[in-house]
Amino acid sequence: MKWDKVVDVLVVGLGAAGGCAAIEAHDNGAEVLVIEADKVPGGNTRLSGGTLRVFLDDKKVYDYYRAVFDDTVKDELIHKFVDVSMSSHDWFREKCECDFRVAGKVPFPPAPNAVWDFLPGADGLGGRSQFVPKDGGDPDMNGGYYLIRSLMHGVNKRNIEIMYETRGLELITNSKKEVTGMKASTPDGTLNIRAKKGICLTCGGFNRNKEMQINYLSQELMAQGTLCSVGDGLTMTAKLGAKMWHMTGVSCGVSYKVKDHEQPIAIGMHAPNYMYVDQKGKRFLNESGLDVHAMAFDFTACEAEKMAYPRMPAWMIFDENVRAAGPIIGHCPGIIQEDPTWEGWSKDNQREIEKGWIKKAYTIADLGEQLGYAPGVLEKAVADYNQAALTGYDPEFKRDCYKMGPITKLPFYAIQLWPALLNTQGGPMHDEYGRVLDTDEKPIERLFAAGELGSIVNKFYPGGTNITEAIAMGRVIGEFTAKLDDVEE
Repeated sequence: MKWDKVVDVLVVGLGAAGGCAAIEAHDNGAEVLVIEADKVPGGNTRLSGGTLRVFLDDKKVYDYYRAVFDDTVKDELIHKFVDVSMSSHDWFREKCECDFRVAGKVPFPPAPNAVWDFLPGADGLGGRSQFVPKDGGDPDMNGGYYLIRSLMHGVNKRNIEIMYETRGLELITNSKKEVTGMKASTPDGTLNIRAKKGICLTCGGFNRNKEMQINYLSQELMAQGTLCSVGDGLTMTAKLGAKMWHMTGVSCGVSYKVKDHEQPIAIGMHAPNYMYVDQKGKRFLNESGLDVHAMAFDFTACEAEKMAYPRMPAWMIFDENVRAAGPIIGHCPGIIQEDPTWEGWSKDNQREIEKGWIKKAYTIADLGEQLGYAPGVLEKAVADYNQAALTGYDPEFKRDCYKMGPITKLPFYAIQLWPALLNTQGGPMHDEYGRVLDTDEKPIERLFAAGELGSIVNKFYPGGTNITEAIAMGRVIGEFTAKLDDVEE
């Protein structure tokens, strides 16, 4: 084999996991090369809320995640995730010279400290912290921008080599089936990269791969995340016989899809006077009861007898209180924020009303007619909701009274809602050292994975866990790989 580049450790993907892996490998004496498919660093982390979980009590946190994760995740892996995460704030302060502040939130829908707070150990989870880079940053950007800015300070001060617009194509192995390198594509052609100690795959999931969505999620969904999450890591590891896990797991929010832009826009409200209705004009969930990452459960429900999805799209109905309270957009709107034609969202929502993205009417009946409902349908849904909001008791969906506000102040408004992937969770199974496992659950030697590529999260996703996991397991695989002896070609 002719090698175009030779390094100790190759890191594939430069998000939270990849950046942490690169720093740890470097600080443990390895020569590191990072390749990144995008033109800029960050991956889905860059577009996220960018918050790091605060763990108050490691034993309670272990109990909580043991209850959240399925039985495929072994105790040793949960302990490793929790134990390493306990020091992640200090690690960033030391390695990247950044600090933290309490994360700000859009009030509605909420992002609670512990989703499913009835589980054992839930009180061991604190809030979420946001990164404060040493060299500042744009105050109007989302939290993920601050995380990546902080992380890249640590990467750049170590002069770690990075190749952008470079994708992994194929893993190369020796006669013992140990991974020795990778074939990668660059704007100038292909490269064979020798990795003497190992390869750390941190190249994300498949939220932009429509075929994989249909095969693993049973349907095609829009995505808010990076355009580069096309499943490269799954394809490469599958060829080596990796065991896949958590393929149906997703983090999924709710977004607007507007006529002038291809990419969806994450929602966020500053007042509680709103409700969701399906295509029949019926309310279908506690709008503030789930973490914002868990919306796939309700929005993707199927009427099998009709082969229909009555909540794709749905509508958000709201009144002047919400319109006047601030822009109805999330603090991390998604990849749309990097679209050069994107003007941003107006502070008073008026531009979006003028463009027709938001429907407006002076009676609920007129609004229902604009949305295509039969006479009386939307009026009844709003009247029932208002009764619950005014009495402080929501008998059907149990929405907390302090998170409800009546829809009574005209004008009235509506905007279409769609579920949109933040990221997928599935990929190659790995152990507590991040070693990728084959179908017999034996390590594929010199191959490691962290982050969304085979996350420990499956069906139930507590917000903030993906980034916290990516940081912890990125640190683990970077250190572990750097300490290995060189592998034979």
